[in-house]
Amino acid sequence: MRAHYLKWLIIAALLAVHIVEGSSSSLSEITAQVTELAEQARVAALKGDADWQERNLAEDFTAIEPSGEIKTKSEAIAMRRSGAIKFESIDVLDRQVRVYGDTAIVITRANIKAHISGHEIEGGSWLTVVWVNRNGQWKEVASQSTSIPKK
Repeated sequence: MRAHYLKWLIIAALLAVHIVEGSSSSLSEITAQVTELAEQARVAALKGDADWQERNLAEDFTAIEPSGEIKTKSEAIAMRRSGAIKFESIDVLDRQVRVYGDTAIVITRANIKAHISGHEIEGGSWLTVVWVNRNGQWKEVASQSTSIPKK
């Protein structure tokens, strides 16, 4: 009985190692996919491309702006379409992607220059974006932006 139990324990351990090794290549593929989506989001913001948001934001998307205001998907798209938000530059200084199963978190530090509702915004910013894989597609479900105070 003990030998039989030990045999199954060894098989389970080997399977676990195989699963972890197999997921590491998947992890790098997921990281690459989400990194590409983050870059597409940056380019879309610079172009004022609201269609990108329409395709890639989840229906229950929520954004928390540096001012503390909360925006839904439809509000974020409307702001971009109307020109209420217009980015002149978004220079990425650092970007980290962390993957947790079907969820990925992208943390980006960037220097931005933008016009938001008639006000010029310029300086450093932290952006945290949460992506969730739903039915094989990565969707942005939440974002939170924080201005970095000038020294």
